[in-house]
Amino acid sequence: MTHVKLWDIYFYQPLSVARVFLFVKNFYAVIALDIWVLMLSHGARYRGDEFNVAHFAWLDALPWRVSPALYVGVMLAAGLCAFFVACSPFRELPRLCVFLLYTYGWSMSMLDSYQHHYFLSLILFCRCFIPGNVFLGDIAERKQEIWPFRMMTLTVALLYLFAALGKLESGWRDGRLLSHMIDASAARWLSPLRVVLGENMWPVMAGLVITTEALIGLGYLVVPWLSSPLRWVTLALAIGVHVGIEIVGLRIGWFSSYMMLLATWVFVPSAYLHRGYRVFVSLRSLVRLPYGIALLGLIAAVGLAMHMVALPGAPVALGAFVVLLAGFGLYDRGNKKNGALNTLPSAGFLSTLALLVAIGVSDARFDYYRYAGKDAERKGELKVALSAYTKAERYAPAGKSRAHKIQTLKKRLSVRGRR
Repeated sequence: MTHVKLWDIYFYQPLSVARVFLFVKNFYAVIALDIWVLMLSHGARYRGDEFNVAHFAWLDALPWRVSPALYVGVMLAAGLCAFFVACSPFRELPRLCVFLLYTYGWSMSMLDSYQHHYFLSLILFCRCFIPGNVFLGDIAERKQEIWPFRMMTLTVALLYLFAALGKLESGWRDGRLLSHMIDASAARWLSPLRVVLGENMWPVMAGLVITTEALIGLGYLVVPWLSSPLRWVTLALAIGVHVGIEIVGLRIGWFSSYMMLLATWVFVPSAYLHRGYRVFVSLRSLVRLPYGIALLGLIAAVGLAMHMVALPGAPVALGAFVVLLAGFGLYDRGNKKNGALNTLPSAGFLSTLALLVAIGVSDARFDYYRYAGKDAERKGELKVALSAYTKAERYAPAGKSRAHKIQTLKKRLSVRGRR
């Protein structure tokens, strides 16, 4: 078989459209929730009056300063656009907006040092090239060439294979690095292994990690040729390794969740995905709103979010999202077949509603203001710290009150004022 034929089979072999559809829907929804629940609170560290270095040198030449409002605004808008993609017919422009906003959000400062954010941007970049018309009509059991999806699986394969290669140096193979990475509380889970393997436990575990990551990487690399049993085996390995990461305390944000989601939609056999697609379609019909009601709901939800989110940059981001919705509508006005114009208000309303729920049930606002207070206190800016902790107290969950810290800061300011 020639190299050209192998290339054609890998990238252009028809694959289940339902697989791509379900994966993209779920992936963008998870991206949005990750941003709102976890990433927004990190904006408190982006003090605009301080020295900043971006991930890419050309970003440092931009005329504006990095600030909490800029970071929160960009990431909040990225989350809204991502959830919009999850709720609406597929078009390229909203996906491109998600890629640009998300990538600029983490790359504007080295304060974001999570390497998996770079990886997620690569995945989002691949998504931009999935043609919107692929998903028109009945796609339940249809197969079609979708090369960007294969580009994504190749990217994931390289991630796992390089992770395995990077662990071949002696410090990892003898288990020293692994033993230092696992915290004491998680090590209790490994007691049975220690009894069986004794001093060889850490080298054996290190070898298992290398082998498992290499097998997962190979699974992604040759996924077009995998039989159904091998798909299930690779899926079990991928989920198992990331469940293990969570158990032993090596969590890095939502990275494991993303990787398990990727493995699920890549390796689950197509027959099960066709059933999942039909369930999704039936659920989608339940939340489809009349155009007028959806438009009024969108206006009300945006207004409520401007009040409830209560983070710097949020009002501007919400206003920008409304402008983007108008732009998406203009972009799709000539594509009546996909029904984008009819579902645009519903998708925008559901996106804003999801933001309100995510912000309301999470600790995002509390974390943002307590981080801001801690940073200001460390720098001796007691008034700024007091203001931040006072705001944090409004959103403090049970058992995490900052009342004592507020009283302490008031006393320190009183003493400073008498000097």
